[in-house]
Amino acid sequence: MFVPYRPRHYSYFRGLPALLVSWLVLTIAFGIDAILLGDIYYLVWISIAVATGFIFHELAHREVARRVGCAADYVMWPIGLALALFLALLTKGRFVFAAPGAVTIFYCIRPSRGNEGMIAAAGPITNMVIAFISQMLYGLTGIIGLALVAYVNWFLAAFNLLPLDPLDGAKVMRYNFTVWLILFIISAYFAFAA
Repeated sequence: MFVPYRPRHYSYFRGLPALLVSWLVLTIAFGIDAILLGDIYYLVWISIAVATGFIFHELAHREVARRVGCAADYVMWPIGLALALFLALLTKGRFVFAAPGAVTIFYCIRPSRGNEGMIAAAGPITNMVIAFISQMLYGLTGIIGLALVAYVNWFLAAFNLLPLDPLDGAKVMRYNFTVWLILFIISAYFAFAA
């Protein structure tokens, strides 16, 4: 997910350190049951799934934004991370609401709906590519952790493509309804039906 720049977000922790802190907190939140059970193998795969699903998603937004002439960076939302960790601890990992932060656009040389749509689509498309590759590798190797990586990425793509602001889906849909519909149907199918 990416959001346009708003001055009140500028002072938050941002950039690669913020991305890594967010990844660590999300890994703990989603892996709390593995931590409590001492299952290091499962925790490693959760860490990989969060890294591929979250970090690559956000980096895709940032890189596409930069390529179209925008100054953009990941901005961490500490309250969202604290809430994710709190809910994970409270429910022993059964329910996690994660809102770790987003790529923020500070300014654009050429702002346009097309650029906004491409930037928004970059994250979910990255999740879909990672999910497809992970699913194929799982089919070839039978390594169950790859199935987890595939599922997490399909789910994140489908969730982020919901047509609700501030999620990516609303921006992609405003850019091109057909592109949004194709991406949403594919990701939702593999996340929930396959």
